[in-house]
Amino acid sequence: MTEKDIHLAFCDFIRLHEKRLDLLWLHIANEGKRTPWSGSELKRMGLRPGASDFLFLNPCEDYTYLAIELKLDKKARCSLVQHEFLAHVKRSGGYGSFAYGLDEAIDIFKTFYLS
Repeated sequence: MTEKDIHLAFCDFIRLHEKRLDLLWLHIANEGKRTPWSGSELKRMGLRPGASDFLFLNPCEDYTYLAIELKLDKKARCSLVQHEFLAHVKRSGGYGSFAYGLDEAIDIFKTFYLS
């Protein structure tokens, strides 16, 4: 499996619950190679390096929202800007976490929205 496969499987899981939970969520498509020009243009349009892969804008537990950075497995490298983004999430009242693999992402989601 690739990281993309895991992202797609996680989206499928979320869609099983989104209507019942009235979820407002999105995937931030930060991944991929870009030319310097297109990268610069996207940053001007609001693309934020290090932004988590998934944002759930519904309140959960004691937090105003949830951010998940989904990695393929424990071997995947987490960048400094990803750590900084999650620190900002926490400072702003959200809960942010790295998830290593599909099962961990589902467990985080369940903790906040299905428990």
